Amino acid sequence: MGNDFFADVLTNSGNESDLISSFWETHANKLNRRLLVLIEPEDVIMTASPSFLLDGIRSRLNTDQIICTEVDVDEKKITWFNFGENKAVRFRDLYGDRKIDEFYTDSYNDRALMKLARRVYIVKKGIPHRVSRKHRKKLRLQ
Repeated sequence: MGNDFFADVLTNSGNESDLISSFWETHANKLNRRLLVLIEPEDVIMTASPSFLLDGIRSRLNTDQIICTEVDVDEKKITWFNFGENKAVRFRDLYGDRKIDEFYTDSYNDRALMKLARRVYIVKKGIPHRVSRKHRKKLRLQ
């Protein structure tokens, strides 16, 4: 997903749904089906992707609890950047002190959320690998 796509969505007001449909027609094959079937309705998805993009695949995600980067398309500006520490801030705002049972990520940029999780999995090439207690201590996640 590149800046060209975002620029197209932000500059082609009124045509967003066509652009988003076209995007998912060419990129849906990158969604990991093995992981998608594991999503339960009570699960929470936290992503830096913009809400307008996720709207194109919400029906495939099996949960309504999707927290994304918020974009005001008309104003052409980000109103909430759901990245790094901001993900943990938003999670706490919505769910209080609730612990995350299992947390899956493909990026150490999600360390703030890793700290809130009982079990952490790093996904590499579509395969989740549990982060051991020893490695969690090394990463200062405990």
